Amino acid sequence: MIRIVEPHGVLLEQAEALAKRVFPNQDFGEHTCFWAYARQDDPAVRDAQRQFGVEEFLHFSVAVTEFEEVVGVCGLYTTPDTQHDSVWLNWLCVDPNYRKQGIRRMLLETAIKQAKATGKKFLCLFTSDDPNEAAAQKLYEKYGLKIVRKEKDSTHMTFYRTLRLY
Repeated sequence: MIRIVEPHGVLLEQAEALAKRVFPNQDFGEHTCFWAYARQDDPAVRDAQRQFGVEEFLHFSVAVTEFEEVVGVCGLYTTPDTQHDSVWLNWLCVDPNYRKQGIRRMLLETAIKQAKATGKKFLCLFTSDDPNEAAAQKLYEKYGLKIVRKEKDSTHMTFYRTLRLY
């Protein structure tokens, strides 16, 4: 039985480890978000996270097994330039050994519900054309997250998606 909870302590550490396994090529700023989330009451940490484009980490959710093993993670944050109308989704990932069980859908539904509770107009995310993200692309489409911008760099295409929350 999988359940969705807000992580603290060991669960947050497991979520960070999972995100690093699933997304190994993320930069330093992206990988420090779990550390910053755990310490966001510290003004120095909040100032530092703004340097990486994050105004506030709102929520993290993890999918855990009955043995308290984190098998999925998803987060929400705001950016300084979009904080008034948008919330961003990050780290939506599921352990490869637990895929095709509806966990990604459960995490996305939880994130959409949490995003709506913020009162913001939009849920945004960015993703890529990496073949490992193909299943996620289909899920985003199913839930109405439309591509609003594409950017090509030397290695891949980045897709920016948006869902109107109300």
